[in-house]
Amino acid sequence: MIGQSQFGMVKRRRNTGEGAKKRFKAEKKEPTEAEASAVPATGNSNDTENKPTPELIQEAKYYLEQWQKRAEPVAEGEPAWRFKKAKQVWILRWMYRADVVNKALFTIVLEYLGGMQGTARTRVWREAQDVIDAATKDGEDKVPEAEQTLEQKLARRKLKRAYQIAKVLA
Repeated sequence: MIGQSQFGMVKRRRNTGEGAKKRFKAEKKEPTEAEASAVPATGNSNDTENKPTPELIQEAKYYLEQWQKRAEPVAEGEPAWRFKKAKQVWILRWMYRADVVNKALFTIVLEYLGGMQGTARTRVWREAQDVIDAATKDGEDKVPEAEQTLEQKLARRKLKRAYQIAKVLA
C-alpha cells in the first residue's frame, strides 16, 4: 500500500509475508570450506584471548595483585581495582595448570576464590570435585617421583590444586 500521509511523506509497505522469508533464506549461503576452517572449533574467532600467553599471564597476575590491594588507599593516578569478568574466566580456566599459574600466583588465586559468591563459586567447587573424582576413579598408580613423566607430574599437581580449591570453597 503506497500512499501519502498527511505530511506529504510516502509510506511504503513492508515486505513481511512468506515470500520475504523464503527470499531471506535463499540469500543466506553456507560457508565455504576455507571460511569454515578459518573459525576455530569452539566458534570463537578471538580464541587467542584464552590461550596462556605470557602477556595474559602477566595481566592476570596484575589483576590479582590489584585485587589483593583493593582495601588499601589508592595512590593518585593509579586506577582502583575493578571486577573484570574476562580476567576471572581466564583465571578459572587456567588455575589448575602449574605451568601457567605458578605457585605464588596460585596462593593469591586461592584467596580470590575464597571471596567468590553465588553460581560461580558453586561451579568452581563442582569442577574441583569433578577433577578429584576423575583422578580417584582412574586409581592413579603410585610411581616413584623420579620415574614420573611430565604429564603425570602435571596431573598430580592438578589434583593437589583441586583438593586445595575444594577445601577453600567447602
